[in-house]
Amino acid sequence: MGIITALAVVIGIMGGLATSAWLEVASVYWVIWVTFVGWASFYAAGGGTEGITKSVAANVWGVLIATISLFTFTKLTFNASIAAGLCVGIAIIVLILAAYLPALGFIPGQVFGYAPTAGLFLSGVYVTSDGASDPVKLFLASAISLIIGNVLGIISEKIGGAVAKS
Repeated sequence: MGIITALAVVIGIMGGLATSAWLEVASVYWVIWVTFVGWASFYAAGGGTEGITKSVAANVWGVLIATISLFTFTKLTFNASIAAGLCVGIAIIVLILAAYLPALGFIPGQVFGYAPTAGLFLSGVYVTSDGASDPVKLFLASAISLIIGNVLGIISEKIGGAVAKS
């Protein structure tokens, strides 16, 4: 069997199992669609040990910068459109400048961390009982989900490679 077919079958089965497990667990700290973003990030980073290292570091950096910028936004008291634009613009500058550090050089992986974090923030799910957003829960949900996706990526790569060889 060719590698593409093997990966399609393995990732399809694993993706289905991950979705079923997610539905059973129903944890606020595990978001299945963010897991799939992490899984894709692993492959986009080139796979293997180097890929998971680059992807996880970049993903978590993106989550951190998104969390900081989004919660800074909630504290600003001037025009919301201007405040949002400033927070996002500054965050993106900081995000990408970090690529000067070799460990954070995978810029798409940074965005794979930033974007889902912003999406989860905008969903309003990570809000405390008093109506304030909870940056710790947001950070953890994004980071944990992305890391799970990266781990599933390397597992699927190994299994897919073994299936292709058989």
